[in-house]
Amino acid sequence: MKNMLLEVAAPDIERKSCCASTLGRLLSQVAFVVSFYRRLERLEAAGLHLSCGKTIQVTYMVLLASPSKTIRNRWQRALTGFCPTHEVAEQFGLRQALTQYKPAVLLLDSDLIQHRGTRQLATLLQANPHTRIIFFTDHFNDTEAIAVLKGGARGYCVKKISGTSLKKAVQAVKKGEFWIGRRLIPLLIESLRGTGPGRNEMSMRCNKPANSAVPLTVLSPRELDVASMIGTGEQNKIISSHLSISEKTVKAHLTNIFKKLGFSSRTQLALFVRQNHSISNSSTTVQSHSLLHANQ
Repeated sequence: MKNMLLEVAAPDIERKSCCASTLGRLLSQVAFVVSFYRRLERLEAAGLHLSCGKTIQVTYMVLLASPSKTIRNRWQRALTGFCPTHEVAEQFGLRQALTQYKPAVLLLDSDLIQHRGTRQLATLLQANPHTRIIFFTDHFNDTEAIAVLKGGARGYCVKKISGTSLKKAVQAVKKGEFWIGRRLIPLLIESLRGTGPGRNEMSMRCNKPANSAVPLTVLSPRELDVASMIGTGEQNKIISSHLSISEKTVKAHLTNIFKKLGFSSRTQLALFVRQNHSISNSSTTVQSHSLLHANQ
């Protein structure tokens, strides 16, 4: 009887052992898959992907730096599917992330650096000189804006910026342009006409073309008119109305001007016109405080 019970129990034990072994293998495979995908997530956060066992760069990443979880979440939602991001909430983590991830763009909440402005910006740029910074503040302040732009920031925005505008700002700054309110352009240009160390630093950051000595005389009379009005901070609609041409024609003239002078943005052209040339004989001596870029 005892032998019969052992014979009956043996298959049951074998089946249980087999099930336990299968379950163990399954759990091991699940753990491997989870570990693999976590690794992929970390790589994608840094703008990297795996290919045939090798890590390759596929895109740029944006670093979201704010002590506020709400603000970081807002930025994250706006950039989801647009580019990889990484979040930091304090200064030590910010410096570490700049060195480790080397982000193309940094979205910097003014609260994170406790409004220490240009000195802190200089420190961050030393950590990674290739990162372009967009500075975010609660309320626009002209003095603060000029200071942070001279200090190395490429953009100046309010924290409540819309998701669409945020993506445009990241794209513009990534390409080497500036993202600031149009009304700040005349103030920035005037500040750069003065003396001091900030002037040369800012001029270098404006990506002047190699042949920056090209005179405005290479432009046609109508292109010169358009360039002059860009130098005073006019927008296309105002230029179109003043010169009695269509906005499409204004854009065509701007394309030709950029090509002849080697520029890629209106900001570069405006700074070049105001800093290096006097167009006193131009017919476009219109005094205006209209905007150069409708960025915000």
